Amino acid sequence: REVRVMLDPKCQSDIETTRFALLVLANLSSRSENHSVLCERYLDDIIAYSKCGDLKCRSNAVLALGNFCSTTDHKREGDTGNTSRLATIASTEGIKSLISFAFSANELESTSNAQFQAIAGLRGLGTNDASRKEIVRQGGLEPLILAATATA
Repeated sequence: REVRVMLDPKCQSDIETTRFALLVLANLSSRSENHSVLCERYLDDIIAYSKCGDLKCRSNAVLALGNFCSTTDHKREGDTGNTSRLATIASTEGIKSLISFAFSANELESTSNAQFQAIAGLRGLGTNDASRKEIVRQGGLEPLILAATATA
């Protein structure tokens, strides 16, 4: 509940509070067991902050998005939860945010762990047929090819 308050754009908290709230969500999203609750409660906020003007907020939001996309839980028999999360992320602005971070001209963004996580998120989304088509349609194939051919 407190995290939602800290993410509210009308909240009187400072930007550091928002950054840390997003970092908490990114860390919690590293465990697939947390995905259903986090996506249900915070996915819209995370996607909104993945387009935020503050680089650290944007980076932390992309880390969380990448974590939501990169799990392989949807491959377990009978588990459709992650597949629906991938479809939800694909049908929102999530793909655009991941593409922009994966293929950023901004030097700070392009050397960050968030860039790696954005690429991992696109790869994870690509395991879903509908999401794969949406990634290609929105221009996400080029960053993935560049990442695959990068030597560093």
